[in-house]
Amino acid sequence: MKTVNILVTGIGGPIAQGIMMGLKQMENIQIIGADRRPLTSGHYFCDKTYQIPRYTDFKAYKKAILDIIETEEIAAVFPGLASEVDIYADFRSEIPVPVALPKSDHFETLYHKFNTYEFLQAVGLNRYIPEYYSFTDNGALPEIMEEHFKQEMYVVVKPTDINPRFAGSQVNSLGAGLNFPEIFLTYEVLGETMDIEPDWATQMFRYRIPVFYSSEDVQHPGAQSLQLNKAD
Repeated sequence: MKTVNILVTGIGGPIAQGIMMGLKQMENIQIIGADRRPLTSGHYFCDKTYQIPRYTDFKAYKKAILDIIETEEIAAVFPGLASEVDIYADFRSEIPVPVALPKSDHFETLYHKFNTYEFLQAVGLNRYIPEYYSFTDNGALPEIMEEHFKQEMYVVVKPTDINPRFAGSQVNSLGAGLNFPEIFLTYEVLGETMDIEPDWATQMFRYRIPVFYSSEDVQHPGAQSLQLNKAD
């Protein structure tokens, strides 16, 4: 397969870096990274990077993304920031290549766990939903625990917001043999299928590896296109 250029945005964050770890496991993939900052830990994963406007300046951001896609002959775009989901929900219609976000008429529902659970119940998918209760006052939690989970050893309490995008747990999936970026590119870019056999018993323990850049690594921090020389 010829070399394929993939654009990943928000490369300074953990979501994008999880995506890039998946892309790094594939052959013939060149990662083009984009971030509003001239240098981040995510630059280490990229073959070439661009410093672009912040997504809040939508007009300038949009132009920068479209310019990169044309200049680098990008085959697919992986948005790496949760805040970009809203932007790409509409913007993707102007992008001539696949965008790694779900297509849905229910984005407003999917942003909220409780609303998502209610929606899944309404369409008959109850068996895939854990027992759940929503509360807005911390004082209500002991009452819920006493009434509904008195016999349970473990109960999970989480914020209700979610984003319909790649998640930080993407890294855990890689360890289990489930490379979501590879699956997306196989289906959406190559038009092929693949066998998937994850190790469901995989556990992940996080640790941090520092990335250091010398003054020689940064060719021109103020330039729109910033390319780094990095060690493998």
